[in-house]
Parts: sequence; C-alpha cells; structure tokens
Amino acid sequence: MAQEETTARGTYTARCAVAPLPTVEQSSAMDLTGAGHHIAEQRRHDPAEAITLVCDLAAGGEISTGEVLDAAVDAVGLTGILVLQEIHSAPDPSTMAECCLAATAHLALAVALLAPTFIFAALCPADPPVGRRCPIGRRHGRW
Repeated sequence: MAQEETTARGTYTARCAVAPLPTVEQSSAMDLTGAGHHIAEQRRHDPAEAITLVCDLAAGGEISTGEVLDAAVDAVGLTGILVLQEIHSAPDPSTMAECCLAATAHLALAVALLAPTFIFAALCPADPPVGRRCPIGRRHGRW
C-alpha cells in the first residue's frame, strides 16, 4: 500500500501535465451548472437571496437570467430523476413510495423555479441595483 502511494505521488505532476484542460465553453458550462445548483438550494431556504444571486450572475452580461434559471431547473430536475432511479433497487413497495416522496420535493422545487412569479422577480427585483434598467425592457410597475 505504501509503495502504491509513493508511486502515485511521484507520477502526480506528470499526470496533471498531460491531463486536458477544459475549454472556455466547457468551463463556463461547469460554472453555470454549479451556479444553478446553488440557486436551487438558495430558493429552497431563502427565495429573496436566490433572486439576488440570479441577478448578480446575469449582471455581467455574459449569461442571461433565463440561462441561469434554466441551469437551476436542470440541476433540481435531474436530482429528482436520479432519486426516482432508486426505485429500481427498492426491495419493497414501501421503499418505492419513499423514493417517490423524496423525488417529489426536488421536482416541486423545479416547478417553483419555473413559476412565473419567481421568474418575474428574478427579471425585475423590487429594489433594482443603482444604474440598472429592467432587463426585459419594461417597468411592469416594479421599477
């Protein structure tokens, strides 16, 4: 075991040198996916903070609020689907029902992220940052 650890430490630098680095597009996609998961968690605990996070991520102009919200929905929806996959290995109907209930929380959050009120609030928060205009071009009575 010690021999293997020593060999692994000795070849670590060489392995890192030949490992391919992600492209800019791949790196952006990974960041967006991580941000989507973080937004979904924030939405569950503090919706106002999630809205602020969406606006902050979209403020740079590199990604839109729609892309950020899509990433959040994708992250939560996929988690719900993965939980449902556990049904295949469930030994009895009671365990299957527990899997369905666990998946329901994730899928309900995905629907909540798609809800018009959350999307509207993400696009036009009640307190706009100084110097920012409504990203969809209208005031909607909020700004």
